[in-house]
Amino acid sequence: MLIDLLLEGKSKPKVKIVVKHPGELEVPEGKHFWQLPLKHYVNLAKKIGYQKVARALTNLKVWNKRKHPDIAKKADKILSSLKSMHEKGKI
Repeated sequence: MLIDLLLEGKSKPKVKIVVKHPGELEVPEGKHFWQLPLKHYVNLAKKIGYQKVARALTNLKVWNKRKHPDIAKKADKILSSLKSMHEKGKI
């Protein structure tokens, strides 16, 4: 999957990012990542590793920061909760 980030007023993509793992958060079809309980992300971090889940949430946060700040805030909230649990040794 290829994501083109466009600068405002430009018609050509400025930066191209190749997404290697688009389904890494294992969000069921028809749902959004913020609709899943924190337990989903805890179990996923135990399954595939905290770093991979944290990176995917960070990417969501960064990619949506300007155009969809509400999505970025939701990703940040989940990431903060997950980080807290990781620091406490629960993951």
